[in-house]
Amino acid sequence: MRGGRHRLIMILAGVAVGVSAFAIQAGAGKAGVPVVPVYDGNSGFMRTCIFAPQGRVRDCYIRRLLTLIEKTKDPARELPRIDRRVREAGGYIQSNCHMMMHVVGRMYARRHHVTLANLQRNLPRSNDPGCSAGFGMGLVMALGNEIGRLGPNGALQICRRAPTRFRSYTCIHSLGHAYMRLYHSQLPFALKACRTLPANAAPDCAQGAYHDYWFSAVGRDGTKRQRGGAATARSLCGRQIHDFVRPCWFRYFLELPPKRLPSNLYQFRPGTGEDRCVLDCIAALRNGADLLWIETEKPHIEQIAGMMDRIRAAVPHAKLVYNNSPSFNWTLAFRQQVHDAWKAAGRDVSAYARDALMSVIYDTTELAQEAQRHVRALNPSLRTDFRFTEPPPSYDHY
Repeated sequence: MRGGRHRLIMILAGVAVGVSAFAIQAGAGKAGVPVVPVYDGNSGFMRTCIFAPQGRVRDCYIRRLLTLIEKTKDPARELPRIDRRVREAGGYIQSNCHMMMHVVGRMYARRHHVTLANLQRNLPRSNDPGCSAGFGMGLVMALGNEIGRLGPNGALQICRRAPTRFRSYTCIHSLGHAYMRLYHSQLPFALKACRTLPANAAPDCAQGAYHDYWFSAVGRDGTKRQRGGAATARSLCGRQIHDFVRPCWFRYFLELPPKRLPSNLYQFRPGTGEDRCVLDCIAALRNGADLLWIETEKPHIEQIAGMMDRIRAAVPHAKLVYNNSPSFNWTLAFRQQVHDAWKAAGRDVSAYARDALMSVIYDTTELAQEAQRHVRALNPSLRTDFRFTEPPPSYDHY
């Protein structure tokens, strides 16, 4: 208790969630024929690109953005103007501008001979995390060889000349990307370079390296798709040094987010629901929770008992509450559990149809009586011995 008030933590355990997914794929049409997409809210800025042939929409935006920046010959001032126009346009270009500007920035740097010496003149004069940040990162990514020769601390000094914390962070983050490109997506070499930076800069650099690593997991943003590397955050991030664990997980969830269910919750890997529930409960109890309310998707005594035993093995005096929900069909659930237990023990259950165990023909059987003992053990106050002596009242007139 803190401040005289209990804090109740509710853990909803989705132990065995089944999902039906429907994928809708538009017909590709004939090659070279423009495909008209659903209107995405773009008010006019480069809007014709959304009518480009299928699969070429992104290339259209990249080409036109590069042309616009080259026409002005002043990316530092032009990018903030592009930011404003993109925010007004919304739709596809706003959602994808940061990533498209990675490509535009790299192309611009190569075509206009951007170096570390003139980098600050070309970096956008903006704190916008969209187009401007993406373009700035692209510039730095293209300078991998020069950054490698200068050394991490020399590159850091250049980044720290930026006039704002965010622009400095963007530059340091981009160093991680640059090291990954310099070392051909070899993460250990990139992280080794980041670790030589001061403690207040190394995690930002590492985040850029992890960012590029997760790109390479799927071959995005000009990376070569990796073969044989760690494919999940659990297998990679868990073995990183303490200060790099969070950047690793953060970039994973941004670049490779888990699948969302129609409820907007994340779908767990099949078969991991109980483990995740136990882990969440233990973490909550160790961080100040007084009481946990646990729910499951079906009534199963062995399941909830097993989870509570595992929780109490780690936190012996945990206060745990299970939702004995009346919305569950406890009678059917326990009859089926008894049926399954008997079958597993080698008993003959051929007289019982498992999917029809709610039928009245089973009410007086040994199986039903055993199931009823389980119901009473779970809820001793439950009355199951009542009988109507006359027809129950009708409520049709209400």
